[in-house]
Amino acid sequence: MGKQMNGKPRVMEVPPLEDLPPVEQAESIEEPTDLEVAKPLVNATVSVPLATVSGYIATHVEVRFRHGEGHMAETLKRLHEGLYQSSAKMANGTHIKSPADAIRWLLEQVAAAG
Repeated sequence: MGKQMNGKPRVMEVPPLEDLPPVEQAESIEEPTDLEVAKPLVNATVSVPLATVSGYIATHVEVRFRHGEGHMAETLKRLHEGLYQSSAKMANGTHIKSPADAIRWLLEQVAAAG
């Protein structure tokens, strides 16, 4: 509602539809030509050596990919997206929502196999 003037609501005058100027036609939108085509998911199998350990076990790990290790960052992104797209869950039932979750899932799979 409009503001009140002298205790009465203010009314806005609107011209009849036929008196309104014509609307300009919008320019056509070009379809993007550089769309990335989704690749099908692939399953990768690796053999991983696991040792028997004792003593201190780190519970926090921070990873930064160095210059020249972009392929590792891409592989982590592919793992994360593949798990997300396939609705994978960790052992506790949590869906994979981040690259960190993807690493946790991967370690769970290695631990279960070894």
